[in-house]
Amino acid sequence: MVVYQRVDGLNRNADEPVLSECCRLLLLRLIRMVIDFFDSNLCFDAFTFNDIMIDLAYDNVPRLVTGLTTNTATPGGIDRNLSSLVDVIEKGILSRSSGLPHDLTELFKLMRNNGHKNIDIINVHSSLIPLENVRELFLRMHSEYFDLKKSSPTDYITVSQGIIFPAGWELKIQSNK
Repeated sequence: MVVYQRVDGLNRNADEPVLSECCRLLLLRLIRMVIDFFDSNLCFDAFTFNDIMIDLAYDNVPRLVTGLTTNTATPGGIDRNLSSLVDVIEKGILSRSSGLPHDLTELFKLMRNNGHKNIDIINVHSSLIPLENVRELFLRMHSEYFDLKKSSPTDYITVSQGIIFPAGWELKIQSNK
């Protein structure tokens, strides 16, 4: 599986890694799979790379290994599970790669620090947006962003300081016309 692709000339730093589409989709599926358990009010007792099976030759869909024990979700349990998931991704899936895209680093920070409070943000994080939705979403964000500039300059400044676009977003938008 190709983990990173290089995008020259579109990023501020041409050497910045950009997550490949198949790897981004795998991470999206992993994160959503774990969040689905939280939505069912369940947490894993312990969560490691050995608890996940990914058949790269068949469908690239992560599945849980049988025998994984669960209990009732608590804020502490959700935080531990999200932190473990970040470890699984970093040490298992992205272990041979050098450096992480900026947007993925931000996502991992959200998952590690009070993840139970950030579930909604994690679920719709910009680095996980399916490619077919990126252009439409960006255009909608762009429109709302500049409407905010007219209606509330103070909020506009706050939002502009907090926006993090996925690495290579310009290429994604151009290739999805």
